[in-house]
This record gives sequence, C-alpha cells and structure tokens, in this order.
Amino acid sequence: MNKTAVYGYVVLSLTISSCGASAIFSTSSAISTTNKNVQARQPDKATLNDIRFPQDNYPKELKAAWDHFIADGTYRIAQPDEFTELARKHIDAYGGIYLRVLFDVNHDRGYDDFAVIVVNTAKADDRRFSLVIFSGPKEKGHEFNLSWVLHDQDLSRIALSRASARLVVTEYHDDGTQESCFVHWHVNQKRYTCD
Repeated sequence: MNKTAVYGYVVLSLTISSCGASAIFSTSSAISTTNKNVQARQPDKATLNDIRFPQDNYPKELKAAWDHFIADGTYRIAQPDEFTELARKHIDAYGGIYLRVLFDVNHDRGYDDFAVIVVNTAKADDRRFSLVIFSGPKEKGHEFNLSWVLHDQDLSRIALSRASARLVVTEYHDDGTQESCFVHWHVNQKRYTCD
C-alpha cells in the first residue's frame, strides 16, 4: 500500500480590542491526513522571466522615479542570467533582485521603500552592479528619493531578502558557504552601509 502522510498545523488567532488595550489569543492543533499518491507541492511561483520592476500595484510616484532613473539608458534592472547559479536559486518574482522592503529602512516615517539591484549598461566588467533604494516619503503624492547602498561592485553572487524588519544582502559562494549583511541607514551621514 503506497500512502503518504501529510502533517500540518491549523492556527487560530483571535484579537480582542477594548479601550485602547488589545490581547491576542492563539491556539494551534496538529492535523493529519493520509492520502494515496500525495506529493509535496511547492507554492506557485512566477518564472524568472516574469520579474519586472516596478510591479503594476506599486505607487505611481515610484514608477515615475524609476522611469526618471532609467530614462537615459545608463541603468537597468539586473537580469537573473547575470547572477551565479547559487544566487539564482534565491531569485524569484517575489525577491532576490528587487524587494519591497515593508518597513521604514531609512527612518523617515515613510513605509514605501524598495531595494533594487541595477546594472550600469556602459560597463562590461563584473563591477557593473549597484544596489539602490527608492524611499517613499510619509506623505503620499511626493517624489521618491534614490540612495545608493552598494555602487559599482560585483553583485552577481548576491540576493536580497528580509529578516526581522531588516534588509538582508546575502552573498552565495561557490563552495556553498554564504555571508550576509544588514543594510543600515546612518542618519547623520545620510548614507547606507551593509554590515
């Protein structure tokens, strides 16, 4: 008999709010199902060819800032085939080359921040990559600001991700090891570092 058991958890969360106070109650219980010929299924992901920035649902002010940035043809978004095989394993339509940061990376109280790996089209060497961040202001309808994080470097081994409200840059080495750094905004110096 060829049966595969699938185990998971059902999580129930309830938030109760009253007079400015809130409490969160959650419970979980294991569930189990046994079916013939059940196969593990990965979430549907868009193909690498579907990667485009900015996405249709991104703010129109970001689209305007991006169009201005690439207008003279000097820069374009990096393409998956420009990255090493190990880095490509961490690139999909949801992250890797560009990423909606989802938190206020530069502490300006604006939460529309986007990180993008770009390529200088005038360069043919390995140091043609840069990492930029477009930061949306707190007030809607205002221009996005562009900041350079890493400029004119070989970024063909990296992928972008998020971890605990931080922007992470991970470099994947040929020997299977990896190194990560967190992107930080230095208010007094008005610049980013990755350490």
